[in-house]
Amino acid sequence: MIIEENKCGVCGEAASKRCHNCKQVWYCCRDHQVLDWKSQHKKQCKEMAKSAKEGAATIPKQRPEQQQRGKKTPCIHGHIIGSADMAMIEEFLEEFTAQYNAAPSGKMMESIFIAQRATNDKYAAVWQSSKMLKYAASHEIAMGTQDILDLEGGDRDEDYERKALQHSRGAAAFAYFFEQYIAVEVNHTQSSYNSMKMSELFRADMHTLVQFLRKRIPCSCLKQKRKEVKSVVKMGRCCHRECGLPNRMTAKNTMVYCTKCKQANYCSRQCQEADWKMHKHLCEGIQTQQAEFALKQKAAASVKDLIAFGKAMCSDEDSNPSEMVPQTSFLDEVCDSTEERNEFLDEMIGSLLRMANESKEGSESESSNKQS
Repeated sequence: MIIEENKCGVCGEAASKRCHNCKQVWYCCRDHQVLDWKSQHKKQCKEMAKSAKEGAATIPKQRPEQQQRGKKTPCIHGHIIGSADMAMIEEFLEEFTAQYNAAPSGKMMESIFIAQRATNDKYAAVWQSSKMLKYAASHEIAMGTQDILDLEGGDRDEDYERKALQHSRGAAAFAYFFEQYIAVEVNHTQSSYNSMKMSELFRADMHTLVQFLRKRIPCSCLKQKRKEVKSVVKMGRCCHRECGLPNRMTAKNTMVYCTKCKQANYCSRQCQEADWKMHKHLCEGIQTQQAEFALKQKAAASVKDLIAFGKAMCSDEDSNPSEMVPQTSFLDEVCDSTEERNEFLDEMIGSLLRMANESKEGSESESSNKQS
């Protein structure tokens, strides 16, 4: 099969980059070049460079498993492509990774938030857009999935396998951080970050890692791997910093959890009790965040009810305010007394009635002007 010049060897879109070595395969972006290199081009590049010198720039035959599946290009594992902002997202991911690696803190979770703050101003357009962050997350998921598949080669040495596994863990943790940022900071559908899960992904066992990635890709590339690692015991990390276990890791199904904040887990009751002095302040802060978030959600729902009430009053001449009072249970939590609650509702209903009267008067004035 001959590669068409200026067409991406992965997706077939217009391409402006090509392999520096063989100069025969074109790519639309660096991501697709990396995917193709890992999946097949690494083994073909030398042969293609040699063929090019001899005047025969062709691609070697597809691998048997590709022919069997009928795939002409390597799978991109659901990576979202075709976005006009892809160049910015690629640049953003490179900068974010560089800032993470350069962070002075040796702690993974602190480093990831340092990287976010360091890139927040330059890439504000990315951090404020759930769409662009989803693109970034899909990139990391695709990279992490391909790293897992690359471990299947029989000619891999231990150092390569270790680096590929660590890279896959980091990609999964980055993707989950982007998902959490969307929920907490952009869409406001979650009160706080699940830092424990992010921390565990950085050290994830193969079962946890493959399951995480498998749920987020539309293809079946990890289906067989999921069956192979199903017997691997899932591991969790104890929050007690002085835990005596290696890397503070233990079987996840034996761990105990903080029942108040639900974001800290421990290998035993002893570690949980020993960590309480440290965890107490964090736990109270998380509970406060959760309570405030729940209150805001109730308030937002009540405001929607009040707006609907106002619209109904403006459109229905025979509406009865006493029968249309919206659900305002959140007022019981913010008002000190029943008198304050009733006073607030009276003021709100009065304002809505004035709005309704003004709207009706305006409509009557318009209709009279038309008739005249």
